[in-house]
Amino acid sequence: MHEYLDCLLCSFKTSDNTVYSHLAMNTFFTKPLLFLMLFIGSIGHMATGTAQTPIIRRFMTQEYNHDLLILHPEVVDSQRIIDGFINDFALLGAAQPHIIPLVFHVVQTPGMPEITTEQINAQVDALNRDFSGMDHRVYELSDYATPFIQRAVIPSISFCHATISDTLAVFRVESSNSAWAVGNKMQFEEYGGSSAYMPESHLNIWVCDLVDSVSGYAQLPGGLPQTDGIIIDYSFFGISNEPGNPYGEGKTLSHLVGSYLGLYELWNVFCPCFDDKVFDTPIHNEPNTGSELANRHVSTCIGNDIEMTMNFMDNTNDAYMYMFTYGQMMRMQAVLAIGGARHSLVVDSATCVDKYSFAKERMESLTRNSQTFDSVFIEVFPNPASNNINIVVHAPEEGFIEMRILDVSARPVWQVNEKIEKSERNYFVTSENWPKGVYLVFLRINKYFMMKRIVIN
Repeated sequence: MHEYLDCLLCSFKTSDNTVYSHLAMNTFFTKPLLFLMLFIGSIGHMATGTAQTPIIRRFMTQEYNHDLLILHPEVVDSQRIIDGFINDFALLGAAQPHIIPLVFHVVQTPGMPEITTEQINAQVDALNRDFSGMDHRVYELSDYATPFIQRAVIPSISFCHATISDTLAVFRVESSNSAWAVGNKMQFEEYGGSSAYMPESHLNIWVCDLVDSVSGYAQLPGGLPQTDGIIIDYSFFGISNEPGNPYGEGKTLSHLVGSYLGLYELWNVFCPCFDDKVFDTPIHNEPNTGSELANRHVSTCIGNDIEMTMNFMDNTNDAYMYMFTYGQMMRMQAVLAIGGARHSLVVDSATCVDKYSFAKERMESLTRNSQTFDSVFIEVFPNPASNNINIVVHAPEEGFIEMRILDVSARPVWQVNEKIEKSERNYFVTSENWPKGVYLVFLRINKYFMMKRIVIN
């Protein structure tokens, strides 16, 4: 991260060594400059190699945090200290389940549709799907994606909707602004926004109308407390039934939460081919968009790695983003661990709704816009389990099955690799000596991949 910060700090120096800052011009980007930057940034490849998707998701986390470092140099030292802690934790730390309380700020501007409580609930469920193994979908893999599945883990991070005096923590503000430029004015009441609520112990999320098709951005750990949190455009928030919407599964916020918890995006706007400081992710030369199934993309960076387009920190369509790696999990775990930059988010200090349970019917509804394969399924029971687990796998075709059960630290406690006929196969797993906790069952049959969450009592 030291080199990463140095890269950001030098990236916008002029020939006379004057530091140029987007936000210093007027607290925000000016629209012409922002449009030019977004246009340049969007002349990237699409993972499909076909016509450009009508809607393009544009994350602005890197640009926002670049300007934060320029305007507040003290943040540089803070983030370097955090990076040192993360490096130490990666060597000696252990992953633990964490629950993060969420506070929502809906900053309503003219023409912006209402954000309902149901939409907020669906978005919370989507986060739990992506971070705590509540995904029930079957994914169809391209050939090049198959090896990456070996690196897939679940961060074991859950989210709950905080309450304030027995009321859901949703601050709703009516603003006369037409839309919000990239910056932080929507985070302050005096500018017509909504001020942060206890950001040291809650993840604050602002839902608003952002200019120029910006989807959102997050403040990295170590930033200013009064602006700490995530800004997301309303059109990328929640679950959408809109036909043809490639970002309707709520994974825009999953990506932004990754940034909030210390992950870097797999590409670097200011220093192309710069490392994201995670050992098990390839270096991307720019973000991928569209579908990862059509063809692979080989990075133009040194080494010409095949890019991990299905990673949550890339930018493919929601239906094709489905994994974090072990290295990414450990970065997020370090940020939440004792001594970590966001350890104060521990849920014990807040009251939450559905703190330890998730509505099954809502979780299942999250897959309604996704491609599923009814001929593939895995059943795990009982769940929760104690001494024994029964696993039933239905194989839609003859081939090779790879299945493993991982503990919260992504260590395999049971696995099987074998040929399988087109049939139903039963597995009996003894779990009586396993520590209590959450485990993840990963299954791959040829080109199909899915996962299940199981609790050992």
